[in-house]
Amino acid sequence: MTLKTVPITGSVAAWAMEQAGLSIDQVADRSNYPVETVRAWISEEVRPTVGQAKRLAEVLHRPLSVLLLPAPPESFGLPDALRRASGAGQRNLAPEELRLTRRARRLQRLLRWVVTRQAIEPPDIPQVSGLEPSEAGTILRDWVGVSAETQLTWNDAKQAFETWRATLESLGVFVFQLQLGKGIRGFSMFDDLAPLIAVNTAENYQARSFTIFHELAHLGSRTDSACLESTGTRRLERWCEETASATLMPLTAIHDFVRSQASVSEDVDLVKKAASTFKVSLRAAAVALIRGGYLDQSVYEDIEESAPITDRLKGFGRGRGQRAPERRKAEVGPRPLRLVFKAFESHLLTERDLRDYLRLDGAELDELARQLESA
Repeated sequence: MTLKTVPITGSVAAWAMEQAGLSIDQVADRSNYPVETVRAWISEEVRPTVGQAKRLAEVLHRPLSVLLLPAPPESFGLPDALRRASGAGQRNLAPEELRLTRRARRLQRLLRWVVTRQAIEPPDIPQVSGLEPSEAGTILRDWVGVSAETQLTWNDAKQAFETWRATLESLGVFVFQLQLGKGIRGFSMFDDLAPLIAVNTAENYQARSFTIFHELAHLGSRTDSACLESTGTRRLERWCEETASATLMPLTAIHDFVRSQASVSEDVDLVKKAASTFKVSLRAAAVALIRGGYLDQSVYEDIEESAPITDRLKGFGRGRGQRAPERRKAEVGPRPLRLVFKAFESHLLTERDLRDYLRLDGAELDELARQLESA
């Protein structure tokens, strides 16, 4: 019996491999097919069977229909800024990081379409590129609209992060929480209608708050970026770091804080106390105190060296047994989910669309809708 084959396009398969950050050898290993077989598919010397084509699409995290396109799609690849992480150095994103970044990009496109169809007022993120970090931070803080006095009343870092996230969502910025592992702190995707920030759940809430504003600085400079843990000497990343610190810890609030800490003599103790008071990371506190002239730059260098460890204390990488609807709500956030459900109720999206974009079945969609109604 002759097995039915699928006429995939070799150049599209090669493009999908490149977008996934996978070599031919890696694809062959993950699909359990010989390297020569995968090469023959790409060169179109041999067509895969239906089962082989489905397995290839699964490995590449793409619908099989994508592999049937006549040519690689021009507008659906990630830009270079989101394929390479920047910081103390540069590196290509790992396959899992690329997969999550692509998924976020896809949801962003859906949200842009929904925002357009629902005639929602677009966010007006201030353009702050070219400004000194202190000035840029002041402008962004005024735009966010949360006073330092309010910030100091929050009970803990979790409340701080959740309030920052909810505030930015109310301003039209989508903030995702994704399981990005130990590689990158987060990423940002500028869009005039659906700007998006993603933070890494492996980091604690203090570090996530700092990442939110580091990525907001990228949005304010109209740049996409995937950011490594250490900024090193890279100019844009260091500017975003300093702007984020200035946004989280206004200079007048720092001065008031330092005056109240006359009994604290050790530099590191002052950083720890500031981080605890403002519910921010040690790194954010160190940058702010240096900016205020209270500490030497060398203190930041000491703090940054330990940041990969301290930023991950009490972070979490997985959903801790959460059901899929609850996990999706934590990842994507209530506002974007309400937007897509509203689009569904208005018949702009079908249930199949929701299942596809949110990766939930019918019962799970119903459960998620109930969660959103009760929130």
